[in-house]
Amino acid sequence: MISINSNVKQELKFFMIFILVILILIVAWTTYNAINEPDGMKMEGYIIDIKEERILVAKGVTESEYKQLKNQSVKELMENEVDLIYLDYKSSKFNKGNHVQFWVTGVNASYPAQATPEKIIKLE
Repeated sequence: MISINSNVKQELKFFMIFILVILILIVAWTTYNAINEPDGMKMEGYIIDIKEERILVAKGVTESEYKQLKNQSVKELMENEVDLIYLDYKSSKFNKGNHVQFWVTGVNASYPAQATPEKIIKLE
């Protein structure tokens, strides 16, 4: 039978505890993300217009594309078939031109589309 000296036993014990701690951290992080992530479909875009209780977002456009279309009217944007969505939102923390990420569960298929977001965050 092979005998294991006490130093090797101690190192093995330390290694097993280390692996256990890592697994606990992974489970905790996964659970935290599952709880805090909205359930809806994630989208992003640039705010084109702000009305009283809603904002108009051009979805899926790059910063350079936004710079080209930011001075167009809503009618012109619609004629150019820019992917637009009105989001119901009652806050003044967003401004025209903000790059935003948002989550929605149901979208009214009108054009521009309309939805009530679960969450909106401003991207840098």
